[in-house]
Amino acid sequence: MKLRYYYILLALLIALGCIGLILVLDTRQSEVLYVAEGYFLLMVIYLIVFYRKVMSPIDTLSGGLDMLRSQDFNSTLRHVGQKEVDMIADTFNFMLDRLRSQRIRFEEQAYLLRQLIHHSPSGVIILDPTGKVVVANPSSGRFIGHDVVAGSILGNSPSTLARKLSEDMSQDNSRILRMTDGNVVRYSSHSFINTGITYRFYIIDNVTDEILQSERNGYEKVIRTMSHEVNNSVAGMLSALETIKGMAEYDDTMTDLIPILQSCSDRARSMSNFISRYAEVIKIPEPVMADVDITSFLLRNKLFLQGIASGFGVRFEMNLPTESYTIKADIVLLEQVLVNIIKNSAESVVASNRSDGLVSVDAKSAGSEVIITVTDNGVGISEQNRYRIFTPFFSDKPNGQGIGLMTVREILRKHDCRFSLGTSPDDKLTRFVIRFSR
Repeated sequence: MKLRYYYILLALLIALGCIGLILVLDTRQSEVLYVAEGYFLLMVIYLIVFYRKVMSPIDTLSGGLDMLRSQDFNSTLRHVGQKEVDMIADTFNFMLDRLRSQRIRFEEQAYLLRQLIHHSPSGVIILDPTGKVVVANPSSGRFIGHDVVAGSILGNSPSTLARKLSEDMSQDNSRILRMTDGNVVRYSSHSFINTGITYRFYIIDNVTDEILQSERNGYEKVIRTMSHEVNNSVAGMLSALETIKGMAEYDDTMTDLIPILQSCSDRARSMSNFISRYAEVIKIPEPVMADVDITSFLLRNKLFLQGIASGFGVRFEMNLPTESYTIKADIVLLEQVLVNIIKNSAESVVASNRSDGLVSVDAKSAGSEVIITVTDNGVGISEQNRYRIFTPFFSDKPNGQGIGLMTVREILRKHDCRFSLGTSPDDKLTRFVIRFSR
């Protein structure tokens, strides 16, 4: 029972007692009656004062507790005229003011954090203990490849990065992953505790430019050193060999040395050409952009590209749209890209020993992009190599140098293109897809 009800019960008991006393008194004893009536009046006044001094402050404090329960931090307790109670009210108001300030600061910090996560170029994904996505910023969808806000990292058709994240769901680590489109992604996995529950979050960054620049600085220095040393040595060797060969042509006793000297000269030139091919990678010029009608461009190069495929004994097809689509590109560099891709595709078909080998080039428009696709039915790219194909100097061919795709990657990145290379598990066809902005 509340204290107020006890007070009401006490007041009723006192009032009934006084009324009963007045009723049983002899009305002839007026003095006694007056005393009883005065006593009754005094008790009424006392009850009123008692209520104001005790019950009213208690009601005020009870209202303060109600404000706390409803999280109403904007109201305050008023003074009731009692020193002790007013001190409690002042302390209570001070606590409310501190709580209000902390709440405002917390909401401002939470808003700032939400804005930072939302606008961050890094992908941020937070998972609950069941693996369900509770927070995902727009950038995360760009990395994962689908709308992760739907509740799952994997989605209906999980990307490579999504599968990697799901595999590392219970580990705190940081890894770098090369994608099939030539990009390099760094993702880190961490955990935190909120209200006693452990949540996991991922931070995903595109470090392609950083990694590629580091790689480029490394191999450019090595190539320049090798090219300088080898070319100087080869030049001296060729000069000496030509001198000895000239002497042998006029000396019958040295005639048998001429084929040997010629072989040495040829091998020296091959070594020089070998090094020069590597040097060409670091000499790719900056593209001179111009308007290029992609249909006309491919038609002009059709016979040339067909000749490359025919040289390997592979059938060649080109499927072009009837409409004209214009892109910004360097014609010379774009031709070099197609030459390298067609050559790689033809070599893959030859390695498969297929009698129905085919390399095809298709072009189409999709929204704001023009897409060129080179498809072949060769041996394809294995699962273990699909993420290494754009690594500098990597090649899955027995005698490959890893320069062709490396050159293609450098040229396409200079054109700000999106591109990918992979073998479809469904039809087993390998596709090199290049996306130009219109």
